[in-house]
Amino acid sequence: MKLSKDVLSKATVDERALYSGYHSGIAFGKQFLSGDFDKSETPWFHYLIDEELNSDSNKPLGISLPRGHAKTTLIKANLVKDFCYTKKALLHFASMASIPELKEFWEWAAERRRMLFYAWVAKSQSDSVDNVRYIALHLTSNPKILFWFGFGESMRGKIWNMEDITTLEGDRLMSSSNLKSIRGKTEATIEYGSIRFDRVFADDFENEQNTKTFQSRQELKRTLLAATLPAIETNYPRCRICVIGTPCHGDSFIQNLINVYDKFKNDPLELENYSWKLFVWKATQPDKEGGVLWHSWRPRAELDKIKKRYEVDSHLGLALYYQEYELEVQSGDTARWTRNHLKFWKGVYQHEDNINYIVIDGNRRPVNTFIGVDPATDIDNETSDESSLMVIAMDEFQNIYELDGYHRKDMPNTGIKQEDGSFLNDKPGIIDKYVELYDKYKCKHGTIEQVSITQSVFQDLFAYNHRTKRKDIITRGEPPGNTTSKRSRIYSTLNRYFAAGQMYYRENSFDLIHQTLQMGPRMAHDDIIDSLHLACKAIYPPKFEFESGEWKKPSSKPRRKRSWITM
Repeated sequence: MKLSKDVLSKATVDERALYSGYHSGIAFGKQFLSGDFDKSETPWFHYLIDEELNSDSNKPLGISLPRGHAKTTLIKANLVKDFCYTKKALLHFASMASIPELKEFWEWAAERRRMLFYAWVAKSQSDSVDNVRYIALHLTSNPKILFWFGFGESMRGKIWNMEDITTLEGDRLMSSSNLKSIRGKTEATIEYGSIRFDRVFADDFENEQNTKTFQSRQELKRTLLAATLPAIETNYPRCRICVIGTPCHGDSFIQNLINVYDKFKNDPLELENYSWKLFVWKATQPDKEGGVLWHSWRPRAELDKIKKRYEVDSHLGLALYYQEYELEVQSGDTARWTRNHLKFWKGVYQHEDNINYIVIDGNRRPVNTFIGVDPATDIDNETSDESSLMVIAMDEFQNIYELDGYHRKDMPNTGIKQEDGSFLNDKPGIIDKYVELYDKYKCKHGTIEQVSITQSVFQDLFAYNHRTKRKDIITRGEPPGNTTSKRSRIYSTLNRYFAAGQMYYRENSFDLIHQTLQMGPRMAHDDIIDSLHLACKAIYPPKFEFESGEWKKPSSKPRRKRSWITM
């Protein structure tokens, strides 16, 4: 419920201030938390986040901003605001209202006001204590807050310690450094009975230590999705989880949200229909003032100083700057490949008269096609990569074009077909997809990584060829080598094409693009880019001649006779 400007113009200045503070954490902060909000002009993106925080939405909220861009301060302001506008305060404002419309508004707000049960999860114990200390300080010592909302008295309740506070009105904030502490928690009340969390703020809950291993990252995700989310009330407005942070690993929860945002950011409808509400911004914003996200507080010159400091003082160098400020776990000056290396193509594949073509802007060019397969045959192992298949094309100039691909985690070697021809449980096997893509794109040959664990794939492929009497499927086994790591082999195969500007991706190949940009020791998965690397092994360009407006195979020329006598 909101009042029009014409109605509010009839209210007093104080009433308008209290009204705006009720609807906005920023308006509340400017009036009651001036120590934080007077430091700089409030940036545009804060208003967008603040509006969402004060909406009635129950959709999980994900916020990823650079370090030093006041995301935690914004959360604190909204939390203090929520605790200040108690039912007692709202009814008092209604009784003192100077106009009927404002009285009706405050009564409406008081009617929908419930006892609050919030949790704030930080990345460490010290951060957890600091969060509670900030809230407690303003509820007990801020003179403006005490005058308007505490009626001159401290709002301190019976429980009041470093990690858990309860106000006189019964509103509770529980803070922790561990998501597991949220599981199954409820608050006992007389009026409402047992209540679940209204809001959980997971603020930088991921760090370098708890995302170090695959198991630890999976445990964090399971806890958040399977324990924390179900602990939140869903029957009332504004009840939701808010996940805030910067990525600290290529497979972290925050990074996964960023990947989704990057995938849908150019499609507002898809982004709006996604199960999370996402706000993601890097420090560098070329189309904004000064080319940065927050020009009045973190101008380009300041970011350059911070970048230089990371380069000189940190053992991780520029990688840490890009992680903390550009939301890229490994990128920029330290990445194997950056977005500057990526090229994209738009066109179609055609096959005609036994010749493969790609058609770009109406122009046909002959190509040879190849397929690479990176099997992950340990399908029951949660830590395994996905099985990935990649089809590429090479033209006469040795440019490589990504054509098609398929990747899935739980692929068997061979799928089980039902009577109607469909696969049981919709699970085609590696061999099924390999043959399908091989035939669809008339590949010259395929390459499969050949290690002990993938021998069963070769056995199943041999059985398929024997059963179907196929002799046209040529498959290479690529040994892993003994002296270099997999990522070094990927790099040595693909880098010459990236360096020469000869590698072309599809613009919607988000997973491949992500693995390319994350290529390095900290990347989470390398299955898709590994299948690309395998597809690029032992490839060669087509040899055709353009005659009379069409491509033809070169005419064979008789070999020159040579003397059998060698000198």
